[in-house]
Formats: sequence, structure tokens, C-alpha cells
Amino acid sequence: MENFRSPYFASSIREFWSRWHISLSTWFRDYVYIPSGGNRKHHYINLMITSIISGLWHGANWTFIFANMFNGLNRKDARKFTNDLLHEVLGI
Repeated sequence: MENFRSPYFASSIREFWSRWHISLSTWFRDYVYIPSGGNRKHHYINLMITSIISGLWHGANWTFIFANMFNGLNRKDARKFTNDLLHEVLGI
């Protein structure tokens, strides 16, 4: 499995994380995010839980936990902004 796909050439935070540490992100998606309901139930809560657990995995230090919470919030806000934009501009 490819693990990195030039993350520093990404044009958004969401794209950065989809290119960064692919094997670890896939594991968290398959074993934490989807079993907790994924995007069907409480999507944003599941995203934050997964981000916090990922922070704990990187090290039981508050800096890692807060950094991953910040990234989870950025992903949530980016997705909400994109969805609002598509809804208002394109009527989707």
C-alpha cells in the first residue's frame, strides 16, 4: 500500500490528509470511523472521535490531541463550507 502521495502539493487541508499517511488513515477509517457510524449517524461527532483517537495514537500528549482536534475541526468546516457552497450556487 502506498503511504504518502505528495501531501505538500495538496490544495486543501482535506486533500492534504487524504495524501498523508494513507495506511494509518485507512486503518482509522475502517476500524474507528465506520464502526462508530461513519457519515450516516452523527458524522461530525464520529469525525472528532476519530481525530482525538488518532491524536492519542501519535502520543499521549495534549499537543497531539489538540492538533488532531484542530485538524478534525478544519475537515468538518471545509466539508460544511463546500456543501453550503454547492447548495447555494448550484442548487444541489
